[in-house]
Amino acid sequence: MTTTDWYEPHQKPVRVGEYQLSFVDCGWTYEWAAWWDGSLWRDKEGGNSLMDQAQVWRGLAQQTEAA
Repeated sequence: MTTTDWYEPHQKPVRVGEYQLSFVDCGWTYEWAAWWDGSLWRDKEGGNSLMDQAQVWRGLAQQTEAA
């Protein structure tokens, strides 16, 4: 699937759902899936909120159809 460009932490997603987050640590870039609930970043299953809410993120370039 095609993804959007990366967005800076001050820009938040418009839609609730799963997104890809990215951060750099010791020169390595890490990417993982997380859940945006409309106000907080949470773990992929939508449970615990992430300690650091200032996340660089991207989503899908097109909205997917509901299953």
